[in-house]
Amino acid sequence: MNQFQIIRERLGVTQAAIADAIGVTQGNVSHYEKGQTVPPDVARRLIEYAETRPRNYF
Repeated sequence: MNQFQIIRERLGVTQAAIADAIGVTQGNVSHYEKGQTVPPDVARRLIEYAETRPRNYF
């Protein structure tokens, strides 16, 4: 499991939902979770999205 997937799962959203929120396809999210390099602009949008969501810590 990589950092992108950990963030997504802690936010409690699906690949499709996070893809829509950050402006990429669900396929892109799948590739990022399998280890493909996340472009800096996508990483920035992921951070911005995560900062607006309630945190789900166990």
